[in-house]
Amino acid sequence: MRKKLQNYKVIVDTFVTVLEQECTNCLIKYKRYISYKLEHFPNVPTPMLITFSMEKGTNVKTKIAIINKSNLSLINNFSEIDFVKNDDPENYRHTSVTLNEEVRNTWGAISYGVMDISDVREPEIELACILLDYIEENVSDEREVLNRIIDETQSANLLREIINELNEMVNELVKNIDKITN
Repeated sequence: MRKKLQNYKVIVDTFVTVLEQECTNCLIKYKRYISYKLEHFPNVPTPMLITFSMEKGTNVKTKIAIINKSNLSLINNFSEIDFVKNDDPENYRHTSVTLNEEVRNTWGAISYGVMDISDVREPEIELACILLDYIEENVSDEREVLNRIIDETQSANLLREIINELNEMVNELVKNIDKITN
């Protein structure tokens, strides 16, 4: 039983490692896809690179979707998008767009016709609202793409194997306990 427990620990450790790697890979592929879609955003000169910051819970959300093989959308998890025009440290130039709650609320008000984009006084918020509009129009297949990426993962299968092995171990332990107590 000790040997089985040690083997079980190795399997669980492997699962954790694989899940972490798959989550990272999913997010890298997803960001590449979003970056490709945003390359032609007309309000920022053609960037050489687009980088993203995402909300803290994004990794956990992604891992849960991988384990459950469930549908996922991360389009609302972006907190900042940087359009890098020049990545040379001596002459670094970029346009940073923050997508915080204030921006999303303003964009929502514009989308629902409560206010007009011309009512926005701050250029940063106006640019962010225009970007959110662009994303909504040009990234309609985001959920499908992300779900295809998640479907390629193996962590859900590893977890099922762990559960099956644990159930077998529990059954064997119960049998051994019954033998000892009778």
